[in-house]
Amino acid sequence: MNAQGQISSPQVEKDFRAFLKAQGLLLKTLNLAGALAATTQFRATAVAYPVLEPGGDGLAFDAHLGTMDRGARFEIAINRLLRLPPEDEEAYRWPAIRLWLRLQYKMDLTVIQYLSRHSTYGVGQSFVTWSPSDQGEFVQQVQGCDAFVTFRDIAPTEVRLSADAWEYRRHNPAPDPTMEPWWGVFDVV
Repeated sequence: MNAQGQISSPQVEKDFRAFLKAQGLLLKTLNLAGALAATTQFRATAVAYPVLEPGGDGLAFDAHLGTMDRGARFEIAINRLLRLPPEDEEAYRWPAIRLWLRLQYKMDLTVIQYLSRHSTYGVGQSFVTWSPSDQGEFVQQVQGCDAFVTFRDIAPTEVRLSADAWEYRRHNPAPDPTMEPWWGVFDVV
């Protein structure tokens, strides 16, 4: 935390990396099942961050086809979303931090078969919870979806972790991720 009591994105990433290390987990060896377990356990047991209440600490799961810096890849993201108290409550955009754990898979037959069962961006394969008391239901939804069932034990080509300072529209802080792109899932504001 800084001198004003605010958290920073580098600190959140550092905390999660320390949590993974304490659990004996390495990013390069995480599969989807391990990533979901680590992310939910980190939220439930690790550092409590000063966020807006209620609903300032969220988790999102999303499966989609992305075209990032390394070409087209199928990606499953598990994000911890922290909505921070604003300096100006009248501002249109309020501050947030997104801890972004991304499991990327090469375009192989498994991915092509998955995409043929769903729209290109995996609509219906996105879930979010803003309440720690709903985390169990969130995990059940994720574990029951086709993306999780298909990829849970498959080694990803690459696992990436980053934390970004972000902003969200204060009048629409938690839109439905199955209906529109939003700051918790896609790299778009």
